[in-house]
Amino acid sequence: MDTGATTIGFDFDDTNSKTIGPYRLVRQIGEGGMGVVYHAQQLEPIRRDVALKVIKPGMDTKQVIARFENERQALAVMDHPNIAHVFDAGATSNGRPYFVMELVDGIPITEYCDSKRLSITERIELLISVCEAIHHAHQKGIIHRDIKPSNILIVEYEEKRAPKVIDFGIAKALGQQLDAATMMTNIGVAMGTPDYMSPEQADLTRHDVDTRSDVYSLGAVLYELLTGTTPLKRQSLQNTGYVDVLERIRTEEPERPSTRSRLPQSSAEIASLRRCDPAKLPKVLQGDLDWIAMKALEKDRARRYESVNGLKRDLERYLRGDAVEAGPPSRTYRLSKFVRRHRAWLAAGATFVALLVSAVVVSSWLAIRASRAEQFALTESATAKAVNEFLRHDVLAQASANVQAAPGAKPDPELTVRTALDRAASRIAGKFDAQPMVEASIRQTISNAYRDLGLYSEAQQHSERALELLRRVHGQTHPLVLTAMKELTELYTLRGQYPEAERLYSQVPELHRKLQGAEHPET
Repeated sequence: MDTGATTIGFDFDDTNSKTIGPYRLVRQIGEGGMGVVYHAQQLEPIRRDVALKVIKPGMDTKQVIARFENERQALAVMDHPNIAHVFDAGATSNGRPYFVMELVDGIPITEYCDSKRLSITERIELLISVCEAIHHAHQKGIIHRDIKPSNILIVEYEEKRAPKVIDFGIAKALGQQLDAATMMTNIGVAMGTPDYMSPEQADLTRHDVDTRSDVYSLGAVLYELLTGTTPLKRQSLQNTGYVDVLERIRTEEPERPSTRSRLPQSSAEIASLRRCDPAKLPKVLQGDLDWIAMKALEKDRARRYESVNGLKRDLERYLRGDAVEAGPPSRTYRLSKFVRRHRAWLAAGATFVALLVSAVVVSSWLAIRASRAEQFALTESATAKAVNEFLRHDVLAQASANVQAAPGAKPDPELTVRTALDRAASRIAGKFDAQPMVEASIRQTISNAYRDLGLYSEAQQHSERALELLRRVHGQTHPLVLTAMKELTELYTLRGQYPEAERLYSQVPELHRKLQGAEHPET
């Protein structure tokens, strides 16, 4: 690939068609804020159809040329099947830069999905490929900053379909691969397309846009693929002044996709384009897809997915039927996913029994999964069994006549969750002195149950004791200790004990480095 700035003027060949060096311009196929895109034919050294993008006449200010040069270099450093390839680059005799890239004869992703009546699953599969392309760009130090359907074209070949991401015209360098001078964006100028623009891009006082801005834009595209509309209704943005539009992008919370899909004036058509019954579409979107889309669209970028790869993994989990990371932090949700996948051996029970059994099953599963070393597998299994026995005989027996009650206990079908937890908590002290890991696991389970009920003070007591026991058994550097520290930090935060939360959580990064290495994504 030649990325040097060779100087070529506009000429005319014998067919009287405009040419730029070895490229004959066939027709204009696109136009953006600063450049014009032509379908062109390369005449030598090989013949092929290409897309040629050249800066607009009259737009060749230093700032615009810098942004154009930015796009040219950004594309040149990337090599991914879902990103349009760059073949050549140069400048005209009067200094207007151009570059030549792969001609993508495709359709914007939303139009394509609707025209083919793709299902929700098929749409998500396409977006996963887009996430992989953007993740590749981020690894090369490039933020796209203008992700939208018209910049994601779907092409078909050999009876397959694939997305191509185009137009890195307002991309921003994360590192030093590109000239820092070309990467400057003036404060006071919003860059992007309002329907898909992240809140930080809409803040004219900020210039610290990072990869999470692309996460937001991908979330907006996902929202439109699911519902047929953008997160902030397009019509309302069109009838609003520029400053007000930016304010709404920063502050207005969109409806959940499942709620938006219930709009009566469009629900039938939207559902039909997704090969779904209008009454069923909100149910399909409710839960996992609501959570994934809303996490990607968080106004506070610290609450979004930390990377595009995080969004991609959650979409893949949804397709597999696994629990998604964007789900609410409750054991009940994770149990529901577990039960759905193991119906054959999990009998249905009363709501209360299911709630507490879920805590046992999922806590045991997470404890075993967290234990990376094979030699601890038997120990973790024994702990899970002991936790299960305690909850069955000391908790569930209080409410269910279908399980063996503790000596002298009588089943109480009217028992409340709070009372059952209080009774169980009162029986822990001294019962597991010889089994600290069992006591720690039980206290974590009860702490999580209290937290789900909003009883943060009670939850904190058990979480603190669990962390103390885990440190006694494993020392400071262990995955279970790290998890317990994070859970206790959340409780401190929920109770407004910010100095305690900060003091505890400040130890977490160093523990991550010791356990997982400095380059691990979680670190």
